[in-house]
Amino acid sequence: MKPKRVAEYKTMLMERLAHLVEVKRKAAASIKHVQAEIRDLDSGENVGSGMELTANEAYFTKQMPIEKLCGMSQPEAAVAVARHYGGLVRVSDLIRILQEAELLKSKKNAANIVYRVIVNSGRFVRVSTGLYRLKSSIPIDKVPDGVSIVPKSQVQ
Repeated sequence: MKPKRVAEYKTMLMERLAHLVEVKRKAAASIKHVQAEIRDLDSGENVGSGMELTANEAYFTKQMPIEKLCGMSQPEAAVAVARHYGGLVRVSDLIRILQEAELLKSKKNAANIVYRVIVNSGRFVRVSTGLYRLKSSIPIDKVPDGVSIVPKSQVQ
């Protein structure tokens, strides 16, 4: 290598080294922070310090037992999932659940298929983007506090 190219290469390596040292420093700080949080949780300190699930997260984190969906059609399964979640269902959750239950084969067109299932069943009302409720379910004003639902009139 010519001296000029060697100097450029050395400069590039030094810059790369400085970048990696900075990444390592940030990662070490993150590790220490996570370890401290784990210690706090183990010791029982900071319980109730904002670490709880919001009502929105808690409402939709109930696990749907996949075995209940075996032998159902897609529309029947969509209704069963919505009933399990108190009448509300997110399209993204429904896609994941139907795929786990092997009722939805195509990953490519999953969103379109699920949307068609919801619309063609005639049993759902659109609440907001990606969120539907059963027509026979709870009215929008009775949804649990903290569950983010934007009225259809406010969706752009």
